[in-house]
Amino acid sequence: APSVVLVHGDTATTAAASLAAYFQGIPVAHVEAGLRTHNLFSPWPEEGNRRVVDAVSSLHFAPTERAKVNLIAEGTSPASVTVTGNTVVDALLFTMERMRSDAELAQRLDAQFAVLDQFAKVLLVTGHRRENFGDGLDQICRALARVAAADADTCIVYPLHPNPNVR
Repeated sequence: APSVVLVHGDTATTAAASLAAYFQGIPVAHVEAGLRTHNLFSPWPEEGNRRVVDAVSSLHFAPTERAKVNLIAEGTSPASVTVTGNTVVDALLFTMERMRSDAELAQRLDAQFAVLDQFAKVLLVTGHRRENFGDGLDQICRALARVAAADADTCIVYPLHPNPNVR
């Protein structure tokens, strides 16, 4: 049996793994703990997953001070909460450093993304949560079109999620 189960995020898989460990008496450590909208139905079901996972976790790795405050306000022991930073930001910074230090990687990426102007501003967009399906995604795309029309020096990069509702 593992000594601890480390889970990340707010997916159904994260919630299921957390509950399975909890039912087996195995401590759970949650990365991205304490994120809250304070609306159980938005994002749905992620907000519910977050609350369930944090309720059964022994260790809470919060990305921000705000997330730590949320956990403590819910009765989580401050001693079990560590502010770690945001894993997405860390991954971006790690990748940028790799690109600076690995000439072969930089060359491959330059070729793969040759369409991007290296001197332009880049706007990276993500939007795949189900509460944005339909009109929400339409509004996001209309706003991006306005940005593109108003600022020719900005490259918009929007990697599409494989979900057909997003594509």
